[in-house]
Amino acid sequence: AWHTHTALQGMAILLSGEMTEFRNTCLDPIVHHAGDVTREDAGTAHGWRNLSDQPAVILVSHVVVRS
Repeated sequence: AWHTHTALQGMAILLSGEMTEFRNTCLDPIVHHAGDVTREDAGTAHGWRNLSDQPAVILVSHVVVRS
């Protein structure tokens, strides 16, 4: 689903398969393949879709500020 990263920042790595990312900072969809890494910074609004016919696995890590 489309969502924003206003406070949390992190990274996502595609472990297997292929995913298409739709991002507020890019007019064209971004196709990610296994091994690709992408940043999710505070200005990112985006969503992911698997438009392929194969399963895909994404590992996402967010950085949380300790209080």
